[in-house]
Amino acid sequence: MKPDGSDSRTTVDVRANIEEFLGGTAGRVADPNSAAASFDYCYNYFQDFKDRRKLEELADGDHVQQSCLQLGFYLASWGMLRASTQLFRRSIHHYVPLIEALPQFDPRVWDVDLETYSPDVAELLLTTSSEIRRLLTGNVSDILTTKIMLGVFGNVPAFDTYFSAAFGRWRTVREGRRRGGGFSRKSLLSVRDFYEEYSQVLSSTRVYTLDFESGEPTSRQYPAAKLVDMVLFTQGLRMSIAQ
Repeated sequence: MKPDGSDSRTTVDVRANIEEFLGGTAGRVADPNSAAASFDYCYNYFQDFKDRRKLEELADGDHVQQSCLQLGFYLASWGMLRASTQLFRRSIHHYVPLIEALPQFDPRVWDVDLETYSPDVAELLLTTSSEIRRLLTGNVSDILTTKIMLGVFGNVPAFDTYFSAAFGRWRTVREGRRRGGGFSRKSLLSVRDFYEEYSQVLSSTRVYTLDFESGEPTSRQYPAAKLVDMVLFTQGLRMSIAQ
């Protein structure tokens, strides 16, 4: 234990991890050509339709191919088109059923972020994940569904290997018994607990998405779920290197 009563095993340097993820530049992605910026372009795209109350246009004849391309390239950039994955053997047309269904999703899912997590919200997020899984068919992992939910809605961190390792360790130490970092109702409520533990730093951190054309910051901020995703992904990557 530290002198102030905190446990060093659960202490996370939130600001340093975010800056490391962003390439050492506070407040923005350092390189608009980096894979990290693929989140910005995807998130900007879908959120723009939401902000304009035009979600039904995502799947119309003028936008459906672009919608599939935005989601598909973001997933490719974020490692979901490796040869071992089902998406590696699919074209962007594979995403059409999901894009067509997005306007019919529970509208609350577009406004969820970590500050609003509750047992009911956790159930909504799990239902959304299950619906994505059904629409994409095949062996759809929690990693894939949560990366889609992060890139489209910005409402959950991506429960990938590095995030889950760091999150699982934080839960284990904090809760006094071995805990996993997988996607579940309990883990979503624990993500809220993580956010609340570090809310002073997280709520004051402003990271803005990059505009595709100019490469400059927009007025759209990263949601809290994205900040926590960066923090624990970086922590998990560091843990892996240290092993």
